[in-house]
Amino acid sequence: IPVVEKDANLVAEVSDAWSIKYVAMEGDRFQNDENLRKAVYYAINRENAITFNNEPEGTPVATDFYAKRIMGDYAGKVEIGGYDPDLAKEYLAKSNYDGGTIKLTISQDLSNIAQAVQADLSAVGINTEIVQVDMNAYYAAMQDGTCELTIADMGTDYLSAEDMLFYYTSGGTYGPYVYTNDEFDALYQQLTQLWDDAEREPVALEAIEMQVGFANLVPLYESNFNFVHRADLTGFNPISGGTYVYYLGDVKPADAE
Repeated sequence: IPVVEKDANLVAEVSDAWSIKYVAMEGDRFQNDENLRKAVYYAINRENAITFNNEPEGTPVATDFYAKRIMGDYAGKVEIGGYDPDLAKEYLAKSNYDGGTIKLTISQDLSNIAQAVQADLSAVGINTEIVQVDMNAYYAAMQDGTCELTIADMGTDYLSAEDMLFYYTSGGTYGPYVYTNDEFDALYQQLTQLWDDAEREPVALEAIEMQVGFANLVPLYESNFNFVHRADLTGFNPISGGTYVYYLGDVKPADAE
């Protein structure tokens, strides 16, 4: 972005994205140990993650469990907590963790942020090994729960907060590999039967609060989407920066009639 901003012939469009960068916990070790999950949750310094991954200056830490665009009217209504190494050590002391090495499985583009996460976990007494794999192996490990720890963007421009909750039900994509319970499944099923916004909101917020409490995911920061175009083209709608297509409104070269 700084390079583009120095070029008068180019314009950078920057937009809030539909996703948050998370640390995710999967597999038996985490599924069966709430205290270990919460130790990881509070051990990670979100500011370090932003800095190490070279995010744009001023990128804030996540304050919602899902991206604000996905949260919609629910944004700001569920407290998610944050970095607290002393609390992390308290949870670790109550956990079943035996000091063994935990895999931190990442794709090839995440080595910087993985090192920040590894250092934060080491500071509270959790040992990790960074396992860097190609994209196919990375997605396969996420899908079958063998990654243990991983780092991923979660969210997309066609889902709501309610849709996101489905992924962590017992029948959802990640449900078999993370902690969930019958109470959460029942709450989600109730949510799917409510069509009135006023009736649905308290149930959705309760379900999001439950997911925060499960601590399967550590929200780090909201992602940014960007695209660059020539300065003599105008008319791009701002939403273009947060999706996979350009929304072209009234686009034309400056010298066109």
